[in-house]
Amino acid sequence: MPRIARVSLALLGMGVLCLSASIGCGQGEVNYPYSDVNTEIRPSIWCSIEPNPVLINSSYIIRGGDLPKRGTLRVVVSDSNGSANIDANTDKAGRLEIQLLAEQAGSATVEIYKLGKRKDILLTRCAFEVIQPNQCGNGLCEPVEDCQSCSADCGTCPPICGDGDCQAEEDCSNCPQDCGECLPICGDENCDVDENCENCPDDCGICPPECGDEVCEGDENCGNCPQDCGECTPECGDGECQRPDENCDNCPQDCGECPTTGGELQFKSGFEPNTYLTSSTIKGTDNSAPLGINDWDSLSDYLPWAKYSSFYLEGGSMNITEDPTGADNLVLHFHNTEIVNGHSRTQWTLKQVSGWSDDGQQNLFDQQFYRYRMYIPEEISTLFSYSEWARWYMIWESHTWESENTRHGVYIRKDTNSNHWYFRVLQESPEGCHGNPSNCDYYWENNGAWAPTYNGQNVAVPFGQWFTFEVFFKYHELNGEFYVAVTRENNPRQIVAHFIGQTQYGTKLRDQMVFKFYHDSEYINRLPNGTHQYYDDFEIWSDYPPGY
Repeated sequence: MPRIARVSLALLGMGVLCLSASIGCGQGEVNYPYSDVNTEIRPSIWCSIEPNPVLINSSYIIRGGDLPKRGTLRVVVSDSNGSANIDANTDKAGRLEIQLLAEQAGSATVEIYKLGKRKDILLTRCAFEVIQPNQCGNGLCEPVEDCQSCSADCGTCPPICGDGDCQAEEDCSNCPQDCGECLPICGDENCDVDENCENCPDDCGICPPECGDEVCEGDENCGNCPQDCGECTPECGDGECQRPDENCDNCPQDCGECPTTGGELQFKSGFEPNTYLTSSTIKGTDNSAPLGINDWDSLSDYLPWAKYSSFYLEGGSMNITEDPTGADNLVLHFHNTEIVNGHSRTQWTLKQVSGWSDDGQQNLFDQQFYRYRMYIPEEISTLFSYSEWARWYMIWESHTWESENTRHGVYIRKDTNSNHWYFRVLQESPEGCHGNPSNCDYYWENNGAWAPTYNGQNVAVPFGQWFTFEVFFKYHELNGEFYVAVTRENNPRQIVAHFIGQTQYGTKLRDQMVFKFYHDSEYINRLPNGTHQYYDDFEIWSDYPPGY
């Protein structure tokens, strides 16, 4: 006999099978074994076991519903040892309820039958488990168990805020102790501590323009931010001739009418056939230039102050070659390939004195205007990155005679954090030199009396194209003049600097390095095949040309 059947018999004998008089179930009758039935399981008929699972040696209740009303049904309880049959009555609502005792652990089923004349009919079926108490994994979270001792029955323990571990159900909003403070949320209309106009303009607003970032934007203009927007254009007609932007050409109202006469053209030449180079200077005659002022051998006749001309080389060379842009003409080519004493140099100089020993010679230089076309290859502009300062690079220079070695020079330059190359002018003052140039006071474009006359940072170097380069230099203790201008092809002239004041320091001018290609060693380090510079259409005037 199955163990569950003995339990059922015991319950029947004790008269506790029917738990509720309101249900009206009878004491029933136990029969076994049970077989030979028809199956007629209806969706509306149900049965259940409570509790499920059932602890061994504890009672459980079998319930059924939507069964035949006020009838006697057969309940069959089966486990691994066999089955027991219990006849029980339903109430007027078709409900059935039986309480039994579980004596053996394992799986069990309950089937409810309608009694028939020949065969009983199966109406519903349900299953349950009988388990050992206090056994982790039996599906019941019992009093002796909890989430820590038996998570299989009682579930995973909820996270404990403050234990230093940010677990799955914790976050910055419900447990900042473990998960940290929540980061600001851009777009919540609050400009929090870690937000600003750059990383969250939605909350903090658009950043105001920053003067000095090389972009003229927002409320910036030439008045409040000339670094980005450029100097304000002088207003022609205000009665003041504001050089270098205004002159007799573009504003005669303020600067007066341009004179109808100007300087005299003293020399003009290109580098076409019949001109040639020696190891010391340029020779020959350019027959395409005006006769009488086109002979390189007669420069001392054209320019009484110029005792002679000469090349000076330190790691460089020169030749006459074809135009680098492919035009059908010949040009002068300077090529630096080696480093000497930390630099490279190729230059052609007009000299008033032949050496430091010519102390007694009288100064014959007064003033001179130079004009020629120049070509600087594009590759120079790519040698230094945005964040690098480009090393020094000089293209024109004038020297005094005295040992103080005062000079005026023109450079091209690129600053750090910029890709903008521009022209720069320089005067080295002899004050405080005492024979040592390292002690000299330097007057740069943004210092002293030169500051109002300098425009070089606004004049970009036109790499990879021919441009006209012009210099006027007047040597005088009070009313000297140093003027530099650049003109791109088919573009208006741009004045780099126009300084009027003292340019004479000492008794006489030593020389003027008209074609100067002089730069730091880093250019050769980055261009192993050397650097290049080209010249053409050279003119020398006694003063500014007519109509200038």
